[in-house]
Amino acid sequence: MKNILRIFFYNLFFWLGLYYIVITQFNTIGKIDHEHSNFKGILFFGMLMNALLFHGIVHYWIPRNFKYDTLGKSILQLLAIYLFITAIECLVDYIFIPIETKDLNFFLEIVIINFAANFIYLLAGSLIGLTILWLNNERKNQLLIQENLKTQIKFLKSQINPHFLFNVLNTAYASAKINKDNTTADIIMDLSEMMRYMLYESDQKYVTIDKELDYIKSYLELERRRLPEEYQQNIHYNFNINKDNQLKIAPMVLIPFIENAFKHGRVDISPVSIDIQATLSTTNVLTLTVKNIKNPYKTTRKNSGGIGMNNVKERLNLLYPNKYALDIQSDEETYQVKLELTLNT
Repeated sequence: MKNILRIFFYNLFFWLGLYYIVITQFNTIGKIDHEHSNFKGILFFGMLMNALLFHGIVHYWIPRNFKYDTLGKSILQLLAIYLFITAIECLVDYIFIPIETKDLNFFLEIVIINFAANFIYLLAGSLIGLTILWLNNERKNQLLIQENLKTQIKFLKSQINPHFLFNVLNTAYASAKINKDNTTADIIMDLSEMMRYMLYESDQKYVTIDKELDYIKSYLELERRRLPEEYQQNIHYNFNINKDNQLKIAPMVLIPFIENAFKHGRVDISPVSIDIQATLSTTNVLTLTVKNIKNPYKTTRKNSGGIGMNNVKERLNLLYPNKYALDIQSDEETYQVKLELTLNT
């Protein structure tokens, strides 16, 4: 907040200083001079429009609308903004400049002056805005690289030799099958698939959506099997997504929301304690909804889960800037998270 106020006052002082210099150092601007009563007012309005154009480009339009992959469209939008603001300024000048003869030459002079002045602000705003955008993207990329490195280091530290571990799991799976212990065999299979995904897929920048959902299903089945049989059916999930879909998603980006539901929720409420739904729209927007009954005997999210959720949001900001919406609803009994994520093709 302090940084925003400081930037605001810096810019305010700059424009007021520029306005003061112009009204004290220039006797005329076009056909209007100090003799006219409207000189300061017209000049103030003109500089207000200049500032609107400049800061609108730098702080609003470029961060929200500029796309490198649709450069032609972005340039046309920028020119439309430039023409619109300049046209307003020309119209106001033509109406309020107190001059007796307002002929075509007078109008053309207004148009040339305003178009030239605003073009300077257009170029300056575009250059500064694109520079800020590039610097922000570089910062985000560096943070993402650091986050990925931290994740990989954590995995490396926690790994026993993967081949040895998978051999042990395969041996345990075979032993369970021989002894006709299908429940244990299924648990080992789910655990093996989860570990394979964590070790060999999660270091990729993106994976197909079906791999991410398969990992989540394995996790959910393991959580179910940990519960007494009478509670297992209280865990509901439905992923209404075509298995052949080749859309890409950042690995491990969904699982924290589901882990939180088990960490802070109850599993003994029938018919549904935890409900997880995932759908995919025709516009490639993935919607994940996770709802759970709160457990009053467990530490609240506010005290124990806030840092984790902040990390998840930060990762979403880095991976999906302006491409996700996160809505969290909480009351005395339930907690619900709804994530909408625009996936990559």
